[in-house]
Amino acid sequence: YVLPNATHRWIDFMVKWFDINILAVHIPWFRDKWWKENFWKNLISFAELKKDNSYIILWDFNTWFKEDSQGTPFKLSEYMYKLLDLNWSDTWRVFNKITEYSWYSISKNWFRIDYIFSTKSLVKKFQKVYFSHNERESRYSDHSMLICEFEL
Repeated sequence: YVLPNATHRWIDFMVKWFDINILAVHIPWFRDKWWKENFWKNLISFAELKKDNSYIILWDFNTWFKEDSQGTPFKLSEYMYKLLDLNWSDTWRVFNKITEYSWYSISKNWFRIDYIFSTKSLVKKFQKVYFSHNERESRYSDHSMLICEFEL
């Protein structure tokens, strides 16, 4: 894979003590000066290479599945489904069958744009995945926090 144009939105690190690799991403909006499709293509290439490792890809995807929005899906939402096709798990959906949103738009629609995707080998260790809305409701952030708990 090649790093996307917006490298400041891509942080790859390892938590050695727990043998877990994490890629934190902030995928550009479709109107950002950074090329969103370039970012997604590189993320999919990365996910293809890492799908058999203990990896988590998380943070702000600025894209969503159709069932995770009250409005029209953002452009390039097909890349979200490609992650699933590569055998990555949407950890929220593994543990939650309800609809819950993490971000509210200026057009007054709710969306879940915050995700934690996990490789199949690691998703077995997850015990709980949930949102904390206090940070958004208190206006510390415009997003609700997505939290995962897992056994190491």
